[in-house]
Amino acid sequence: MQDRVLNMDDEVAQIWLESWKVGKVLYLLTQYSAILSTLFGFFIEYRIHSILTTVVSVIDVAEQRTGYSKLDNQECDAFHYLMNIFSIILSNSAEASLWFCLYALLGTRAKFRIVFATTFAIFAISTASLAFADLTMWQAVPLTPEEVPQGYACSFSTDRERTTATLYAVEGYLYLARAGLTAILALTTLIVRYRRDNSTILNAIRQEGGMYYLTTVILRICDAIMKTRGIPDTYNVVYGYALNFKRLPFTCHFIDFIDVEPLCKHIGADPTIIVPSPTPGEPPIRQIYTLPVIYDPKTKKAISESLAIAEYLDATYPNEDEHPRLMKPGTLGLTRAFAKCIDTLLIPPIAPFLLPGTFPIVSERSKEYFRRTREPYFGGKKLEDVIPKGEEKVVALKKVEDVFNVFAGWHNANPYEQPGELANGSRWLMGGPEPSYCDLILAGYVIWMKKVWGEESDEWKEASSWNGGRWERLLEGCKIYEGEISTP
Repeated sequence: MQDRVLNMDDEVAQIWLESWKVGKVLYLLTQYSAILSTLFGFFIEYRIHSILTTVVSVIDVAEQRTGYSKLDNQECDAFHYLMNIFSIILSNSAEASLWFCLYALLGTRAKFRIVFATTFAIFAISTASLAFADLTMWQAVPLTPEEVPQGYACSFSTDRERTTATLYAVEGYLYLARAGLTAILALTTLIVRYRRDNSTILNAIRQEGGMYYLTTVILRICDAIMKTRGIPDTYNVVYGYALNFKRLPFTCHFIDFIDVEPLCKHIGADPTIIVPSPTPGEPPIRQIYTLPVIYDPKTKKAISESLAIAEYLDATYPNEDEHPRLMKPGTLGLTRAFAKCIDTLLIPPIAPFLLPGTFPIVSERSKEYFRRTREPYFGGKKLEDVIPKGEEKVVALKKVEDVFNVFAGWHNANPYEQPGELANGSRWLMGGPEPSYCDLILAGYVIWMKKVWGEESDEWKEASSWNGGRWERLLEGCKIYEGEISTP
């Protein structure tokens, strides 16, 4: 911005006063779409509530408007569209400028014009179409209680989160392919066609252009990787299953590990782990806040911990015709016992695989916190040193399998009972035509294993074959309860 202000006189003299040509159009599109995209993005993506609140408080004192200033949903949608439209224009006009320069360096021949125009149009139309398709799937929604203290003016949601993630990733790789192709064309042109040309302008193009192409390709690679759908927050899969099973509409917000405690305190969620003081009567040594947590706008209550959430949902939404019960009448005690068995039987042998495996996808700002809170579980060992290797891994994996053998044994304990057949010949832990909360708990851990290990890994291939493939079939049976927003 400083550069633009300082060079405004030159821009007016050399650009604005010139006749309208392709170069002038591309320059103006690139320069001003960047400014406009940043401006609209500033209002919906940056934490500007304190600035806006101060301004509003001065202008609108009569209405006693205090707290956080928010755009309404229509304004947020409009700003969101405009930000993304100008961002699309910026990306394409900047790349088009480079292709136009290459076309000029190649002598403005007709054959190059046709090839360049066709190739660029294919990339531009593809990426713009994907971007617009993704854009139309999002809509502004009211800020939730956990978003208010974060200071954003707008919040957006989609009921097609998986589709948008895929579109976003494909778009990123198309941008990478175009940037890579541009770099190859530029380097080939400068090295082959102009290798003996040492004029000042060509040297400047080589130096400045070479650095630009290098950084652009690196940034596009990083952008594509970041846009690729990674390992989801599998700690929250269970409550996602539960809310979908109950046919309750909801929106999922992913929170950095380091932000969990302040968020929970803000919305009034209880700590899930309390380390008591050894001295009776003294306050706990430590209170630990974990996810999942739900906030129910209907009752204005915040509930933490998966099982407590399930019990709350059944008690608050008891109409079985509209909201099927997670725990059938008379099974609450059995469900609590099964959840305890998960804690005591499954977590100890599986934790050395899953906690270190989760660490690489933790955000940078939460990595230190994740280490500090998870490594004590392993006696202070570094997470990298906890993952079983070699023969130790074979033994450790067998311990995990033994636990699943126990679960399968409970499942098949009655030889006189006819199994309730479901998809792929499996049946639910509690029997019946639908899963119980016990099934959803176990499915949450199984999908965590699958995502951390990877579908093509030796570990998952072995685990998915345990007990005749029962646990992979469990995931298939629960697939209809995945997703971010569910409606009756």
